Amino acid sequence: MIYLLDFDDGKHLRFEVNKWFKWYNEQRFHQALDYQTPNTVYWKSLKSLELA
Repeated sequence: MIYLLDFDDGKHLRFEVNKWFKWYNEQRFHQALDYQTPNTVYWKSLKSLELA
């Protein structure tokens, strides 16, 4: 990503990196997580801890 975009300044870079992390953790399905997003797996694990 760093090489694909031309950033105006550090603020722009931070914004784009945060946007990418949000996409990666909230929208992109991961094969290793049984085609779920990391956020889904994380929140499910917290719920299971609360029930225990």
